[in-house]
Amino acid sequence: MRDFLFQARRVLSAIAAAERFLIVTHQKPDGDAVGSATALAGFLEKLHKHARIFCLHAPQERFHYLPHLRLFTADPNIFHDPWHESVIVLDSSDLAYAGVADIVGALKTPLPPLMNIDHHASNTHFGEYRLIDASAPSTTSILYRLFSLEHRHLIDRPIATSLLTGLLTDTSHFSNPATSEHALTVGAELLKHGAQFRQITAAAWQHNEVATLHIWGKALARLQYHPRYRIAVTVLTREDFREARVEGDPTEGIANFLVNLKEADVILLLKEQADGTIRGSLRTVKDDLDVSRLARVFGGGGHKKAAGFGVQGRLVQTERGWEIIEK
Repeated sequence: MRDFLFQARRVLSAIAAAERFLIVTHQKPDGDAVGSATALAGFLEKLHKHARIFCLHAPQERFHYLPHLRLFTADPNIFHDPWHESVIVLDSSDLAYAGVADIVGALKTPLPPLMNIDHHASNTHFGEYRLIDASAPSTTSILYRLFSLEHRHLIDRPIATSLLTGLLTDTSHFSNPATSEHALTVGAELLKHGAQFRQITAAAWQHNEVATLHIWGKALARLQYHPRYRIAVTVLTREDFREARVEGDPTEGIANFLVNLKEADVILLLKEQADGTIRGSLRTVKDDLDVSRLARVFGGGGHKKAAGFGVQGRLVQTERGWEIIEK
């Protein structure tokens, strides 16, 4: 706790010393990524400062209710702009996860002072200023504690809504193992600040299309349970996505849904990506298991109960079942 407060005050001092910020959040942003970026942009605006937001992929349409979406850009040239006095990376265990490692590596001039605010256990502790709490349910919950130290009065309805979006996303609406007493307390406090709970839940649960359900049907039909390892595995191929003609990522929530299986201790969803890689998503609700350790074996990372990784190859169905074949 003391270390968190010390680091939080260092971050607040660094924010006070600058006027123009580049906020970076991870590629294919989920609710915690978009929520933390828009909340921080709103907070900086309240301090009469200026911000831009970089993300390799645009936020999904279902986050339309969040403020400051106009600040998002996917143009990597923004990193060459000397306008920024500080860079704040959110919800990313490292620059590769954020999708900017190659961009930063190619810069001819060093980045301005870099802040790293995150809740992933696999965070590499990069940056000059670090505010990391692996026990936090979401990055937005860390930002709430940060804002509340000296500026609780600045948390208005839009900021609170952004913060609650991230918290609800990473706790699966207070239903997964990240749901703690602290998570519920932060959620209640954000509601007091005017967070639009019904708007968030409506956007989360009322955006599914028929094509999305077709993808879910494929994943459920291919689900295989391996009793020796107490793991349930399913796969989705690029052909599945082409047949469904679905835009965006319709698979969000599948792994979290399957984690409720009675027989399995671990869920693994393997999904082919457009770039020729395979993305693995791991989930568990068992207190004595840490799926991030398995993810790190394949170069990934994440949380104890939810982690992911990427490998080269393609998914092929054989007589023995689905296998990853190297290209």
